[in-house]
Amino acid sequence: MKAFLNMEQFGVGFGKAVTDILTFLVIIELFRSFVEYFKAKRFRLHSMIDPFIIFVVRELIIILYSQEKIIWQNLIGFAFLILSLGIVRTLAVLFSPENEE
Repeated sequence: MKAFLNMEQFGVGFGKAVTDILTFLVIIELFRSFVEYFKAKRFRLHSMIDPFIIFVVRELIIILYSQEKIIWQNLIGFAFLILSLGIVRTLAVLFSPENEE
């Protein structure tokens, strides 16, 4: 019985650690975007989409990790969101003002 409780506590602690690490990665991406803004003196669309993509993937991992049963509609919604963000980011890189000069 005691070993079962320790494994349960370990699972809760591990889930919290994974959530905190993924949140830290989102904060690092936002910080990188702001540093890039101060260098270029303008916001680049692709550098602002990167933290959002990482945030969506973070939420997906947290939902997949925390729930026993996942609804397939949620997975399709996340897949569509990540795909559309990837397409927008690709178009932002391809048609950036730096490439037109």
